[in-house]
Amino acid sequence: MKDESFENRGLALHTKLILSMSAIAVVLLVTAVISILEYRSMSNHVTAQIGNSIDCINVSQKVANAVDLYNHKILATVGAADSLAAVTNFDRQAAAEECKNVFNEFYLVDPMPVLDDLSAAFDAYILETEGLETIVRSTFVDSREWFFNSLQPSFNNFTSVLETYNEQVHNSLKEKADSFQMGFYRSIIPGIVSVLAGLLLITLLLFFLIVNYVRPLYKMLAGMDAYKSYGKTYTYNFDGDDQLQHLNNNISELVEENIKLKRSIKFRNGAASDDSEQGEER
Repeated sequence: MKDESFENRGLALHTKLILSMSAIAVVLLVTAVISILEYRSMSNHVTAQIGNSIDCINVSQKVANAVDLYNHKILATVGAADSLAAVTNFDRQAAAEECKNVFNEFYLVDPMPVLDDLSAAFDAYILETEGLETIVRSTFVDSREWFFNSLQPSFNNFTSVLETYNEQVHNSLKEKADSFQMGFYRSIIPGIVSVLAGLLLITLLLFFLIVNYVRPLYKMLAGMDAYKSYGKTYTYNFDGDDQLQHLNNNISELVEENIKLKRSIKFRNGAASDDSEQGEER
């Protein structure tokens, strides 16, 4: 007997299919996880960088507003009808400290290369304003001339450097946005690879099924049809160690036994016919 128990054979048909599909699932899962992790890492990094740039813009706006308000108060003081009363009512030191506190927020965010120049321009402007009381009370110096010829150029220099700072922040923000776009495409590469790998594995699995299972089934059916229609011997055989090979062996054995049975019946019918003819002759 050619039949053997399946326990002594190789991998079963359903086991092979399960392993093949599991391999595809594992590849797709791993590449999907890599893609998600890559995108998450890139997104968190770029989001933090963009958030920091936005913080820089917000601080810059706050500083600009605070210094501009401070400068207008000084202008109102020197332009007042009674400058001495105005300078007495104006707490310049408190206003300057408020500007410094707002300016110090620059050091809590991502520093730009121009921050040192901005800090120097700010300190120079604040230092210039410290002479307000002396200038207003002086009878030898025109306070308005001092404001427009000394203080205002220092203020303009500060605002110019602040604009340069803002330009650097916006350029940095643009670079980070471009980096985010590049990182996005980089993060989807594992997804594309997973799709291509999945298609390749599915193609290989399809080829494997056609070569090892579909084609043998068609050969087995053709052999059965040849036997049934023309009485040809079932001779198809292929290498294998699973249920399909076992089925082919069983079909081959059944066909051989059927052929032997037909020959036995034919032989017996022929012998009975000879005995009948001999009896008639007697």
